[in-house]
Amino acid sequence: MRTNLISIFLTIICLPNYSQVIFGTVFDNETKKQIPYANVFFNGTTNGTYTDKSGSFNLVLPKKGRFPIAVTSIGYESILLSDYLVDHPIKVFLLPKIYKLSEVNVRSKMSLRDRIARKQNLSLFKKQFFGESLNASQCKILNENDIVLHYLDDEDILKAYSNNPLIIINKALGYQITYYIQTFECSSSGDSLNLFGYSVFKDDIPMEVKKKVHAEKRRRLAYLGSRMQLFRSLWDNGLDSTGFTLKNIKNQKLIYDSLIVQTDSNTKYLKRKGIVNIAYLSKRYDTYIRIIRDSVYFNRFGYFDLYSVIWEGAMSRQRIADMLPFDYIYKEAPTNKVKKSY
Repeated sequence: MRTNLISIFLTIICLPNYSQVIFGTVFDNETKKQIPYANVFFNGTTNGTYTDKSGSFNLVLPKKGRFPIAVTSIGYESILLSDYLVDHPIKVFLLPKIYKLSEVNVRSKMSLRDRIARKQNLSLFKKQFFGESLNASQCKILNENDIVLHYLDDEDILKAYSNNPLIIINKALGYQITYYIQTFECSSSGDSLNLFGYSVFKDDIPMEVKKKVHAEKRRRLAYLGSRMQLFRSLWDNGLDSTGFTLKNIKNQKLIYDSLIVQTDSNTKYLKRKGIVNIAYLSKRYDTYIRIIRDSVYFNRFGYFDLYSVIWEGAMSRQRIADMLPFDYIYKEAPTNKVKKSY
């Protein structure tokens, strides 16, 4: 597992939009010793690396936009750094992970009843984790035995944990995703879901030429009508041209100037606390967002503060199987323009 993880982060992907390098060291918060082979990456992108034997790392920064840096290591609590200085070394201190005995049920042999229960719980987990789009059927978790599932009868809640990151192959979109579960809770009916984690992508999995063409088509389809496209459109003041319409609860159309505040060339905020209704390529408003903070940070790549927005409706059903890295570059289809509606 360690060798596989290292290979994922061995090469830093340097895109044209990346230039500066950020550097730092990762420490154990209790012993103050350096942590070797910790994973360090811009959350939700293809840009990542790992610390060397002395706990040091170098990470290529994007020219435009800003991403939180995720730092993870087996046996430690993961951390997400949103505020960091580019021209100063970063010191990261990870807390050792403490496991609650009630959350883990270890047995050398599982009874038939337990095996059936795990199979059912795992099926529910994958359905909620991947979603139910066409892409979900082509997703596979290589290390699903690492997933600990715990169902709380009195609360009707399924919780999922994993000491190791989940290694996911998405054949539909042509990505390998390394996903670190921070929170997974869902009801048995699937009506309630709380899912949050950190992810890094690798987009060069072995594929035949014909399958690569198909994967690129599926990427375009996944992008159109996505949260990523919505926030990129907000950044570019291009809601009308991309087919998005936003209205308030009084059915009044919201325009760019009433939604966005820009603090510098690389930083914008969505300033609209409350409910915003969203339609894409139609007059039907089948998505709405509940903005729970005074402002929502986002950048030109479509990255936004996940903690500030609650999604309901069509866009809330976009899950891991439809996820694209934030450094994905959308290109029109070679022939006819691809369109998608819910």
